[in-house]
Amino acid sequence: MSFLALIGEVILLGLAAAITPGLFAMQVLIVAGDNWIKRSAAVVAGAGLGFGLVSLILFAGFTQLPAAGSGSAFEVIGELVIGIGLLVASVWLLLPHPAIQQRAEATINNYASKASSKIFFAIAFALAVKDVSSYAVMLPALHDIATAGLWWPIALLLLGVLYVLALTPVLVPPLARLIIGQPAVRVMQKVYRFVTDHQFRIVGVMFVVIGGVLVAISLPRLSTVLSG
Repeated sequence: MSFLALIGEVILLGLAAAITPGLFAMQVLIVAGDNWIKRSAAVVAGAGLGFGLVSLILFAGFTQLPAAGSGSAFEVIGELVIGIGLLVASVWLLLPHPAIQQRAEATINNYASKASSKIFFAIAFALAVKDVSSYAVMLPALHDIATAGLWWPIALLLLGVLYVLALTPVLVPPLARLIIGQPAVRVMQKVYRFVTDHQFRIVGVMFVVIGGVLVAISLPRLSTVLSG
């Protein structure tokens, strides 16, 4: 993979990993209320720590693998398995789940109305750590950065880009409130309504797109690896 292709992959998968409706919904409700600065900062810190820890563990494991571009069966089969897994999971996500959505929204609204900053930190940390969908999407990018043989500052920069993009759901709402003010809150509340009503389908569509791309890329490479 060329360096430009790696940059494109990092940006694409980082944006895909940012599709975390639960974290976004909680942050929007927080910035729309009073005393929002301390609470929203706690969400950023909790989500940042959770994503950071899991991503570093995955990255450290990938650094022990063969260099990218070696065409190893492990690399190709890994991409194929992830792609198929995303496509299979998308079937369930694209089905309607009104009861689950209502419970999730009620829980978020309950916490947003009365929870302390410490509670918000813990919730955001837990949501980030168990956000399997985001890590499944980030895995190819983490793998390719770890095995590309890059100069370490460049690898660190790419990891930083991937990390910041994945955190945009918790970074954008408070920044928009700080810069634009209440008009931004009104817009985000409309986005919140859409995201909350369609959160499973949004993730499901993301899984279809990313899973389809991974399968389409890995299948031709798999035949080459097996024939070689």
